[in-house]
Amino acid sequence: MPKSLAPNTLANPQSMLARVLEEPDLVSAIQALPPASLLGLIERVGLEDAGELIALTTTEQLRRIFDEDVWRNGRPGEDDRFDPARFTLWLDVMLEAGAPFAADKLAELPEDLVELALHHHILVISLEELALLISEGEGQVPLEKVVEDSPYLEFGDYCVIGRAWEGWDTLSTVLVALDERHSHSLQAMLERLWRVTSDYVYGQGGLFEVLTSEEMLQSDAAADREDRRGREGFVAAASARSFLSLARTSDPENLLRDPVRDPITRAFFRHTETSPVKTGPTGSPTARGLRDLLDEIADDAPGPLLLSSGPGHSEAHPGLTRALVELAGRDPVRHTERLRELGYLANTLLAGAGARGERLRPLEAAQAALATCSLGLEYAQPETSGPNQLDRLSCDVLFRIGARLLHDQVSVPATAAIDRVASRAARATEDPVARGALERLAGSARTALAERRPASLGARLDVLAKTIGGEAVAALAALGDDLPALPSEDGQAFERIASVTQLRRARAFLEAL
Repeated sequence: MPKSLAPNTLANPQSMLARVLEEPDLVSAIQALPPASLLGLIERVGLEDAGELIALTTTEQLRRIFDEDVWRNGRPGEDDRFDPARFTLWLDVMLEAGAPFAADKLAELPEDLVELALHHHILVISLEELALLISEGEGQVPLEKVVEDSPYLEFGDYCVIGRAWEGWDTLSTVLVALDERHSHSLQAMLERLWRVTSDYVYGQGGLFEVLTSEEMLQSDAAADREDRRGREGFVAAASARSFLSLARTSDPENLLRDPVRDPITRAFFRHTETSPVKTGPTGSPTARGLRDLLDEIADDAPGPLLLSSGPGHSEAHPGLTRALVELAGRDPVRHTERLRELGYLANTLLAGAGARGERLRPLEAAQAALATCSLGLEYAQPETSGPNQLDRLSCDVLFRIGARLLHDQVSVPATAAIDRVASRAARATEDPVARGALERLAGSARTALAERRPASLGARLDVLAKTIGGEAVAALAALGDDLPALPSEDGQAFERIASVTQLRRARAFLEAL
């Protein structure tokens, strides 16, 4: 039986790590964890302290963790970019398990990812070319000076030059181990990186300015990552933005007459793998014990919770919950399709949307997807006793209906209300500084209105607090967001708009401003 979690384990990552490491059959238990759960455990412990866990991972787990953890974006909806510093930290931690372990794992990871990581830290020159360039004094980069002042190593026909001393000990240790254990793979990587460096050295004219070698490597690695993640159910930021933009312009009546799936969603389901990736034996008592631990420490519910009708879900989305339960009893295959569609929509919101300028957490994305689909279903099936519209309307179609209703009846009217309130306050104030801030706010709202998009002005609305009060400002900010939310009737929280009744409450609030 798994031991119960000590009271201070959640507050003490080291206690939690000790709890994990005490598990019997630890290797099989760790390797049985889905990569997302394993990454959550590593993040909770802290990457710098998770070397003992990482040493037990499979290459497939590590590859999928890297696809998630070493790519970052600055704002919700932006394309992810590779984070070389994060990758180097991973190398440091992997080296705790030994240079052979780190080298073996790197040799098995996607080569585009490894080459992109190395390119951020090294230049690769063939020894013959290096001697020629130094002797002739040619090239855009003073290579003789670089070699004199920079760390470097020679592997076969190539000279590997570090771009900086920082992190060189880690890189050189890994490169030497790769040369000893996987020389053929290293030479192939060095050859490609040599070609990239040559482009950098000899690059000239507009092409060098517009498309550098680093950008080409970034593009190759990012494309491969998106292909892998797409097969596993993730949604690329560009696809998510396109779908959400399309949803806001969809015609609900046309969708009800002809519920055709959009090209973005069709492409997603055409390329997505339907079977989960196997990471190890999942039925052992130890594996179940670690899963119990992850359930206890989780900040966010895992993806499958999206599909439940547990506490909160049935109350917030009664029509959708009832329709899904009825469909499950009558048509299990169609029910499974609808759950996959809900998962796709939640992942789309994670990749392409935010709330008040912040990224959504998985549970928040799930709740927003459920609420928007519930609103679309109520529009399509206003009578609760009518036929189950989930038979003919997929959840992505219901989402597009709900998103258009939210856009037209909440987000845009909220933007108009911001313009109206800010303009009125600007005319009333005698403070020139306050008047300027209010006029700029009104101008931003008018620009958003002209483009038929939510204002999403967030903290800038604070200048309205003296006019309408802090609570009204918070409500206006939530209603004018990309994913509008409504204050609950008791005023203690915000809730996603999932019904026509909530739409009416939102409109009444905005019209009263």
